[in-house]
Amino acid sequence: MNAEQIQGNVDVVIVGGGVAGMACAIWSQRLHLRTMLLEAQPRLGGQLWQIKNLIYDYPGVICQGGEECYQHFFQNLQYLQVLYSLNTEVEGLDTTKHLVQTNKGEVRTNYLVLATGARPRRLGIPGEEVLYAREETYSTSEQLERFTGKRILIVGGGDRAFEGAYRLLNVAKSIQIIHRSEWLRARAEYVEPVLQHQDVLLRLNHQCVKIEQAGEEKIVWIEGPQGISKEVYDFVLIRIGVEPYLPLALPELRTDGKGQLIINQFGQTTVPWVYAIGDLVNQPAFSAIAHSVGQGMVTAKHILLQKEESEEKERRSYHDQ
Repeated sequence: MNAEQIQGNVDVVIVGGGVAGMACAIWSQRLHLRTMLLEAQPRLGGQLWQIKNLIYDYPGVICQGGEECYQHFFQNLQYLQVLYSLNTEVEGLDTTKHLVQTNKGEVRTNYLVLATGARPRRLGIPGEEVLYAREETYSTSEQLERFTGKRILIVGGGDRAFEGAYRLLNVAKSIQIIHRSEWLRARAEYVEPVLQHQDVLLRLNHQCVKIEQAGEEKIVWIEGPQGISKEVYDFVLIRIGVEPYLPLALPELRTDGKGQLIINQFGQTTVPWVYAIGDLVNQPAFSAIAHSVGQGMVTAKHILLQKEESEEKERRSYHDQ
């Protein structure tokens, strides 16, 4: 059920409507916890909408892509009548009153689950934001025809970089891949056919330092062992992985030396009533639909246990008076 206004009291507020958030909402509702799911975007699903290939490694169902997989999740949400709100941005959190403040109102909650996921890692160089402003974050599977006969620069050395290059073989005019180190992280099934192709050039120990738009072309400054070169491409695809995305500043939550939120095996942060799950806390190497679903279930069950323990303490305290 889509809520237009945010108000009242609930047991659990879940921020983020991707796989982990939806799974946690499904399990919380199933466990009879009053649940509200908040999503900043116009639709639920998160990164599922970016998956265009066959999904065959999520046990129990084979989907043609992320959209079909999302429909299965949404069917569960509807069946359980989970309350959710779209286009809802969390603007603040009153940790003393357990108030979640949004652009649509505020709600009091006993527990908060952060499931805001991850976003593409940025290079942090001049001109990069222009690519995002122009929405030039193309999918090589869904928008393959855009790259026909074009000069492509791919930045990155992992699976996403080489999987994209693999799809562009025999489509693009030329493909250059630059990686800042001499070690590739991508799987051999992508690396080998890509590097054997005559139209592909791999340049290790190189990095992009500036991008400039010139009409429909991109002028790119690339730094390598021999200095900086100025080159022209039709498309620049930045594929350097993802990073945790938490749009809300929560200084009360402790992080480790790498800036990762500290959680226990239940997803519980250093603030006991606040949890974090999904790609917000997962290492990229272990990012998977199945993993995030499992985290959502574990967190929901732990919240129920915490709630029951709290209620039992209150009953004992009442009887002792």
